[in-house]
Amino acid sequence: PKDLRKAKQELNERPEERRKHVDRVRKYLSKEKDLNTRTDEEFLVRFLRARKFNDERAANLV
Repeated sequence: PKDLRKAKQELNERPEERRKHVDRVRKYLSKEKDLNTRTDEEFLVRFLRARKFNDERAANLV
């Protein structure tokens, strides 16, 4: 619970919306034909956390 509270406050991460954000990043990445990268949830969440769950910024970071 303490970790979830911190994630929600500092990273804008909400477990109930996590899948939606991952799917959006996948959509951004699918448009990049020359990009060959992992798209599993565990991998993409790292980038989402680094960009406080801003989908577009996370996709650009990948």
